[in-house]
Amino acid sequence: MKHALLLLLVPAMAAAALPQQDFIGSRATNFDQVSYDFRLTKTALLKAPVWNPNVPSPPLSPQKAQEIAAAQLKHLVPEVYQWMRVSTITLEVLDGPYWIYLVTFDYVPPTAYSGPARLFTIPVYLDGSIIIPHIGKRKNKS
Repeated sequence: MKHALLLLLVPAMAAAALPQQDFIGSRATNFDQVSYDFRLTKTALLKAPVWNPNVPSPPLSPQKAQEIAAAQLKHLVPEVYQWMRVSTITLEVLDGPYWIYLVTFDYVPPTAYSGPARLFTIPVYLDGSIIIPHIGKRKNKS
């Protein structure tokens, strides 16, 4: 059965290719037996504007973050993109005044489906930049 698994921002062994001081964590989504590992870096985070939650609006609107994430989703899973709907848009603090959007899409297939939710989360920095994920086959647990 196909389903998605969301992992929290945690350091990953797979991020060893990044300089240790630059790696913050990763946001991984498993969708249709494929793993999408979005690796967050301090370099990219420092390029994005900061946001103080006491200010009414973040530097990037939720609507713009959704548009950016949707364009990336369409590129990553074009065969099912038309059946993806926005589920949540959240702001998550990473370090002090540095925040990131997490835009989560829910797969709503064109046929009857009663299984678990199939989610795909895409991070978007507050400057509108995206992370190109490392893509690999998901390993089946024995």
